[in-house]
Amino acid sequence: MITLEQAKKHLRVVHTLEDDVIQIYITAALARFEQFSGRKLYETTELLAADTEAPTYTQVIDDLILSGCLLFIGHLYTNRSEDAAIPRAIAYCWQPYWVPMIS
Repeated sequence: MITLEQAKKHLRVVHTLEDDVIQIYITAALARFEQFSGRKLYETTELLAADTEAPTYTQVIDDLILSGCLLFIGHLYTNRSEDAAIPRAIAYCWQPYWVPMIS
């Protein structure tokens, strides 16, 4: 869904020394979107349609979700050894997809 090349371009990283760490951040960003929104994320509408066990709330990745994920990846990359607040811009990108859960 998000390639290593996309993330590195966003981070302005040209070396390969941290590729494994950046890949972990990509995975974390996608998982964080799913946790934040309450939706399972799919790369394409075809993959969503093919999932016979898709949950009720789903979403195909789009530019707004991608932007939030790239911001989250940048946040993790920049603040890897700090307990820094997550930028509000990430929530602004993801808020339209949030599914309120009623207990």
